[in-house]
Amino acid sequence: MWRTQYLSHSEHFRNPQRAMMANGEGFGSKTSVEMGFHLAPYVLTLTMLVLWRLWSFTVLPILYPHRPKTLPYWIPWLGHTLSFVRDADRTIEAGRLYFGNTRRPFAIVLRGQLVYVITSARDATAVFRNVNDLAFNDFVKTLLKQAGISSTGVDAIFDQPASGTVNCIDEKTSAKSLSYFCEKIVRRQLLPGDEFLTFQSEMINRVHERLRFDSIPPHVTCRVSGPVKVVSLRGWIKHTLLEAMTRSMYGDSLLNADPTFLDHFDLFDSESWKLTFKIPRRFAQGMFKEKAHLQETFDKYFDLPLEDRKDGCYMIKALESEMKAEGHSARDVSTYLLLLYWVINSNAWKATFWLVARVINDPALKASVEKEVFSLTPAISIDGVQKSLENAPVLAAAYHEVLRTVTSSISAREVVRECTVGNHQLQPGTRVIIPSRQTLIDEQIFGVEPKSFDHSRFLRNPALVKNASFRPFGGGVSYCPGRFMARKEALAVTVLILARFQIEIAPGQYFPRSNTTKPCLGVMDVLEGEDFVVTV
Repeated sequence: MWRTQYLSHSEHFRNPQRAMMANGEGFGSKTSVEMGFHLAPYVLTLTMLVLWRLWSFTVLPILYPHRPKTLPYWIPWLGHTLSFVRDADRTIEAGRLYFGNTRRPFAIVLRGQLVYVITSARDATAVFRNVNDLAFNDFVKTLLKQAGISSTGVDAIFDQPASGTVNCIDEKTSAKSLSYFCEKIVRRQLLPGDEFLTFQSEMINRVHERLRFDSIPPHVTCRVSGPVKVVSLRGWIKHTLLEAMTRSMYGDSLLNADPTFLDHFDLFDSESWKLTFKIPRRFAQGMFKEKAHLQETFDKYFDLPLEDRKDGCYMIKALESEMKAEGHSARDVSTYLLLLYWVINSNAWKATFWLVARVINDPALKASVEKEVFSLTPAISIDGVQKSLENAPVLAAAYHEVLRTVTSSISAREVVRECTVGNHQLQPGTRVIIPSRQTLIDEQIFGVEPKSFDHSRFLRNPALVKNASFRPFGGGVSYCPGRFMARKEALAVTVLILARFQIEIAPGQYFPRSNTTKPCLGVMDVLEGEDFVVTV
């Protein structure tokens, strides 16, 4: 028996095919056929996938050499969506480096949509200048609808001539759409001029009132030890600027009606990128929940009699009257103005936080700033602050370097007609994005270690501020009109904190890292779980 088994096994190893056939397990057997049927779908899928990749990333670039090449990926339709959501900056940088760091336009795929990525300043300038083939309004329309404005309301804002204007009387512009007049109102408020000076004065006054030791809110205070408070610098500056700006824009009625408004705005803002990138509602329930709360508060605010909110700024009152004069619903008006609030307040406090943190973190920089802004008189009064800001090159250089290192905004355009950018043909129905961080860290322009903070770059070469690679506020029709107010806020808060407080880094505190992983609408926040704790 043992000999028979041994011989059987020996035969199997010497001639496995013969042994299998002897046992009824040959290649034509039922078992092998069934296995073939089971494997067929996988083999077919793998074959189709390989052929698809060969066609998409090898053949098509040969057939259409003037179109931007697409960064290869494995899953059709999904493309680079997951990697982009996890770390947009790394995805874009990986694409740039994959194509040899030539900074030529390339493409990625986000949820089935082909998106061209622009990483050179020259190509970015071409995109900003081409207002005929590359539409910004289409992108804004999609965002407004995503935010809840009715389709008829969006069409009325952009595609229909305004029947009459209440605040912008100009016969030459009578055929313009409401969006034109709304933009004109916003620019009148936020660009230098009489309305800007009024708004700036109101804003600085409110900041001046809140930046006091006894006004530091309890929820940003870690502990109190005698005359010293240990506070979250990020939380302190965020609360101070958001409250000051909210009351400057809407008067006191908004926050009086909903004292928790800023808390809900903070939660919404941290996830608001999902609104811009059209993340499905089932994956953005938290963001939409917070937006609904903000929307309800805005609805209640605009239901108040005008007499009860007469302390609002010119811009808010003018936009409301223009939209209502054109027949827009109360909900569309409040939604439009909520989005404006979000855009204005999403970035300024973050830039201010990073500036104050950088100054405090570098003793030499702090000493230089204090020397130049307090050379005549301590800038404790409002007038003193304004005078200090007029001639402070070191502080200005630090501000510009902060913008350069923490700005990660993405400008977007819709391709409505075939056009050429950088000798590459862009196809209609696609989207173009300009991730500002890619030009802001160009070592050919800003020197070695471009991701590191070094304010002396702008002291050594002040002309960098005017370089096409330095566009922290975007460009073209999307050039941020709030850039002047944002600068005033950041510099004024920095001077006031240095003048009023003996502020030091808390023991054991390290400098926080910026969150490059989350898609960003402007200025990056700190990495989740990190903070910058100081003693005052």
